[in-house]
Amino acid sequence: MAHGVFPRRSFQQEEETLVLPTPNPPSHFRFRISRPSHATCAAVAAAAIALATSISLGAQDWVQNPSNGHLYALTQPLNWHAAQSYAQSVGANLVSIGDQAEQDWLYGRFGNSESLWIGLTDEGHEGNWVWISGETTSFTAWAPGEPNNVGGAEHWAHISRVGYGNGRWNDSMNFATRGILETNPRWAWSPAANIATPMFGPSAAFDPLRGVGVVAGGFFGFDTLEWDGINWRRVPGGPSALVSCPLAFDGTGVIAVSGGRTSRWNGNTWVVLQSSGGAPPDGAELAYDPVRRRVVAFGGLSIFTVVAETWEWDGARWTRSNPVHSPSPRAQHAMAYHDSTARIVLFGGVTDFLAQATIADTWEWDGIDWVQRSPAHLPFARSHHTLVAFDAPAVVFLHGGRNIGGDLADTWSWNGADWQEELPSGVARSRSAHAAFAFRGPLRTSMVIYESAVGTTTPQTQELTSGALYETYRQSCAGSCGTPTLSAVTMPRVGQNFVLRVDQICPNSIFFLFFTLDDRWLFQNPNMPLPFHLGVIGAPGCFINVDTAHRQATVMHLVEQQGRTWFDVMIGMPNTPVVLGFEFYNQVAVIDSTANALGIATTNAGHGIVGY
Repeated sequence: MAHGVFPRRSFQQEEETLVLPTPNPPSHFRFRISRPSHATCAAVAAAAIALATSISLGAQDWVQNPSNGHLYALTQPLNWHAAQSYAQSVGANLVSIGDQAEQDWLYGRFGNSESLWIGLTDEGHEGNWVWISGETTSFTAWAPGEPNNVGGAEHWAHISRVGYGNGRWNDSMNFATRGILETNPRWAWSPAANIATPMFGPSAAFDPLRGVGVVAGGFFGFDTLEWDGINWRRVPGGPSALVSCPLAFDGTGVIAVSGGRTSRWNGNTWVVLQSSGGAPPDGAELAYDPVRRRVVAFGGLSIFTVVAETWEWDGARWTRSNPVHSPSPRAQHAMAYHDSTARIVLFGGVTDFLAQATIADTWEWDGIDWVQRSPAHLPFARSHHTLVAFDAPAVVFLHGGRNIGGDLADTWSWNGADWQEELPSGVARSRSAHAAFAFRGPLRTSMVIYESAVGTTTPQTQELTSGALYETYRQSCAGSCGTPTLSAVTMPRVGQNFVLRVDQICPNSIFFLFFTLDDRWLFQNPNMPLPFHLGVIGAPGCFINVDTAHRQATVMHLVEQQGRTWFDVMIGMPNTPVVLGFEFYNQVAVIDSTANALGIATTNAGHGIVGY
């Protein structure tokens, strides 16, 4: 497999099985190719060598388009600028419409008796219509005679109402009407799965040295569970506690604090490290600072009275800190380490344990003192929630919890300056008193939830991971029958068919679809940055956009035989969480003898992430 090319492969059959390049490849991706046929070895070699050298809106208000995975919602009646400002405040933009399929779906879903703003404007330069999101597309759906800039003041586009334009676009003055918001969810919930061992109110931590998540403690915490990314393992025996038994990784292993005793999990049993001397009270929350190599504890209970104590664990003993400033006394709050600020983040909790009076404040611990933050946005007050830190991207996730209104199902992220409500695809039910940790495996990082309500015999586990994504970028170059483009018909979702389309090619074209792991350098050589211009070898305006020469690259040789100017490739994604988060890059090279001296036209690049 020199430079990723599969030699001697003719693709004569209806299906072929190829292995996508993965760092840890136990599973296969099955490629089903639409009516492929033979090509000569010379054509394969020539093409491969030539290319290789060169509101607040809530989650319930958003609707997902099954074709592209994006979420859409309507604003209240606003002028165009106010609608766009509101869109940005919820992590979205006014909609950018990329093709007829999206246009038809939007009109079918939202079209009614009012016009609806879209994100298209020529306010910057008359006649130069651009999408406010920065996206580029050649697709338009103007009504006949539009845009016409009546009165010299029509600089904003909307989808026309039913009976007047019927969804075609019209340029307009800046009046108040509703707008369509669009966002591409960064995250997705996996389907919930039942597991065997119930524990109410446990704690959790991830052990990066052993590569497992550990769940233990809480009421009835007589077992310890380990998660390896696919399966749970139950070990009888755990550090049970009357109120809670917080867990944290301490640089050596996962520790638990219960009744003044600190123990460490070795994979088989809990080993007591400290049973006397000072220790955080029951109900304190823990978080590990990997820079200072300290576990920080705050809050907790002393005979049902909340306290405001700060403690640190150095791997051998606890020491109480005496900061100048401190959060108010509390319990049932949550804490996590934020990688980009190198601080411990604390949110919420109850300030009166018996009355369950919840609070919504954000604090940070820098190793010396507590600092209260004043973000522009705040989650609802709550207790019994979780905070989980991701290091890539560097965010802290808040999920679930409980307040006077009941259990919550929302998810927020903290970026070091502000909270943003996330809108993952999939369904997460309202939950509290659950446990959560960040699982970091070879292919993915995910937030793993363990949930078991009182009296249930079917506790559940669920993961929040990166949502299925496919986006195109960089440029194509012209061929004899148009400018060939690469796009996704469906998203790369676990257990489903992922369909890629190559469009604007000549009938009966021969082309090559590359799967690779990098888009920065050719031959993984920093001295050959991408995109790489092929003009020097006879293809001006054409570029290598991804590392087609990567040592783990895969190339598929395909032929269009139906006399069409487009071609679909169907890729069956394995139905296993092992492939979650797998990231890949694509490009197509089309053999086109009259396009240029090199005889190749290249497409734009595609970037995909396998998700739910």
